[in-house]
Amino acid sequence: MDFYLLTDTALIEGIGWKLRELRIEMNMTQIELADAAGVGISTVREAEKGNNISLAKLVRILRALRRLDILEPFFAPKPDSPIAMSKAQGAIKPRKRVRK
Repeated sequence: MDFYLLTDTALIEGIGWKLRELRIEMNMTQIELADAAGVGISTVREAEKGNNISLAKLVRILRALRRLDILEPFFAPKPDSPIAMSKAQGAIKPRKRVRK
């Protein structure tokens, strides 16, 4: 799925559907999830409907669902550039100036 083709609203609604799916897989009610996450039941309902909630509350809900692993790509180390790797291996030698 190309997420760039979706509107912000469609993306947030998709996240809401996924949260609902994860909650049901864990066999939790909205009330149980709200209690486990330390948020209000209205926050869980709003999130599942695809309405806007704060990032902090989303993290609390993901933690309660034991799915913080979804955020792992945000913390992945940045890969080295091919030029930096070549320099580290000594494959690229510095240019020499030619003097007349």
